Amino acid sequence: MEAARNGEKRSLGGRSAGAATEVGRRERACRRRPERRKGMPLALVIARYFAYAFIAAGLVAIVAFGTLIALVEGGFVYAANYAESNADAAIGALESGEISPDELPSCYRWAVFDADGNAAASDMPAAEVPEARKTLESGESVTHVGLLGSAMLQVKAALPDGGTCVLQYDYVPDFTSRELRDALPDPQTLATVLLGVLFAAAMALIATRAARVISAKMRPLAQAAAHIERQELDFEVGSANVREVNDVLAAMERMRVALRESLEARWQAEEAQRAQMAALAHDLKTPLTVVRANAEYLSEEEGLSLDAREAAEAAAEGARRLDAYVRLIIDASRGGGAGVRRERVDAASWANACDEAARRVADARGVRLETVRKESFVRRAKAASLLCDAVALERAALNLVDNACDHAPAGSTVRLAFACEDAEAPRDEAGAAAGAASTVGRASDEHERLDARMEDADGGTARAERARKEGAGSGTGGAVRGAVGGAAGGAAPMLVLAVEDEGAGFTSAALSHGCERFFRDDASRTRAATGGGRGTSRKGRNEPDDAPVAEAAHYGLGLSIAADIAQAHGGSVALENRPCGGARAVLRASWE
Repeated sequence: MEAARNGEKRSLGGRSAGAATEVGRRERACRRRPERRKGMPLALVIARYFAYAFIAAGLVAIVAFGTLIALVEGGFVYAANYAESNADAAIGALESGEISPDELPSCYRWAVFDADGNAAASDMPAAEVPEARKTLESGESVTHVGLLGSAMLQVKAALPDGGTCVLQYDYVPDFTSRELRDALPDPQTLATVLLGVLFAAAMALIATRAARVISAKMRPLAQAAAHIERQELDFEVGSANVREVNDVLAAMERMRVALRESLEARWQAEEAQRAQMAALAHDLKTPLTVVRANAEYLSEEEGLSLDAREAAEAAAEGARRLDAYVRLIIDASRGGGAGVRRERVDAASWANACDEAARRVADARGVRLETVRKESFVRRAKAASLLCDAVALERAALNLVDNACDHAPAGSTVRLAFACEDAEAPRDEAGAAAGAASTVGRASDEHERLDARMEDADGGTARAERARKEGAGSGTGGAVRGAVGGAAGGAAPMLVLAVEDEGAGFTSAALSHGCERFFRDDASRTRAATGGGRGTSRKGRNEPDDAPVAEAAHYGLGLSIAADIAQAHGGSVALENRPCGGARAVLRASWE
């Protein structure tokens, strides 16, 4: 959030509020001023490339069929009507014996049949000879019709030796070379293929050119969108020579100005809110000092009862904590956020302090607190100190406990579990910690079930220890983190705090947004007639059973602050509902 705020400040160009306001006024005046639409219509740009396509198609057709005509004029190809025009002359030459069948032009296919109708010679494909004989016997002049409607015609000539020569031809150009005729498709087919290839190449060139030109015209749009995506609003939207693109650019300019004004207003409001918060926090220090001094004075008085002395000491400790929180608020309001100051602390002592502070919170809410320290936590605490901001991390833990107490039914149990995720059980121990006491009943069997859960958790630890030893024995120990020796392979061990309550659980909205700042789910875990609920406070332990329950104010900060602190320690906060009822919040933070 702080990084986003800083980005917004950078996007304003570092100008003062007055200068930014003046710029905003000028931009609004420009935005209200009607502008004449500039540039050519987009339809004209598209029509131009359609014209290019038509011209290219005409040129390609001229090239393809012009080449065919040139081949005909050069004597390399017979014209399409050459065979029909010279059929009578070819028949007369054959019947007079002037030429033999193999001397016929290549535009004719021929076959010679003897008096009995048997094929004596032929230059047509063997499969077509029976069809030619059948056509000869039937006296027809058409042997077959092609796919495109072209007919294969047939005529006959009586040879001087008594045989019959059948000639076949069609209205398609043919090569004058018999070798080319037999090796290649006819020239008309080749010209059509050439036409298609040249047309496809021309269209590809036109499409490539159109894509480059249109991309260049759209580039100001992409540049403006990139600036806005980076929240760099101190720039000038470009222009293009296309009218519709300029319309979109003008809309983006209006959006940029409106977004800039919105960010300026938001930044100014946050600055005012931060200043007000700092002033209010500073004003709280004086009454807190008075409360703390008087509470400490009362705790030192002689003749106080044990309960009164404990209450005075608790009030003094609460005042000291409030004073520390007020200092953090002042630091955050002045510096834009209070960073964590991590240092080495004894994990067991820190857990004791968390336990004691959490108990005060639970006692004040009329809720029992049950704590569990998993074997993984105990071992890690003995082997290595905890690198953290002890005050901030304790505050995060107390926020989770306070949230659970707010929503736990009066007289129920809130559970706090300490664990460590390390090489032994990256998730098993965390699951055991998060699930510690999840099946505990109320009344007489509570401690018995708690002992059973502890034994089950220790069993999980023993299984993890066996897995670690087996991995080491098989030569794969390098891929497994050690139990207390830190993280192998670059992964750090994690401190895990799990807090559970026996309330109504989180709503789906709270599960998704519960750690967001100022999130308030008024429908979440509402107090039932017999228990607690989110949004209501618990009666104190000294209040009578019929005392009214006061409505507690929630501002959506507790879980958000805990999540921020966890993130500053390289971890996170996860929210979930327990299968047996109630809610669970799990905080993870880096141990090192």
